[in-house]
Amino acid sequence: MFITVEKNIAKHPAFSIIDGMKTVFLLALVSLFVLPLGVYAADCGQACPPGQICLQNPLKACSFTDLIDNILTFLFNIAIVVLPIMVVFAGFMFLTAGGNPSQVGKARDLLLWTMVGFGVILLARGLTEVLRKIIGF
Repeated sequence: MFITVEKNIAKHPAFSIIDGMKTVFLLALVSLFVLPLGVYAADCGQACPPGQICLQNPLKACSFTDLIDNILTFLFNIAIVVLPIMVVFAGFMFLTAGGNPSQVGKARDLLLWTMVGFGVILLARGLTEVLRKIIGF
């Protein structure tokens, strides 16, 4: 009547997958804090002295905050282009649904999540500007 429990449950394959996921997460977390330190070593605006070999910054960002701002600007510009396309596509789905409730639901979900995604991008852009003013960057 009793259910037997395996003694060495930690040797179950699912736990090895979870341990691997923990390792990847910790590596990503450490990288998030360590890799930007190299950006602060860049001397933006300085010309390369004659006779020396210098590496040029391909990112056009002098600090980690500038890099994040560049990424958000890129995503914002893409969202400005994709938003009207997705709204028109959702409208097309509404028109071609023909009263089919599942198709109308799909069109409504597409329109909803398009607006939610654009709202998230707007909030991310605005939040970075607010944080920059608070921190003083």
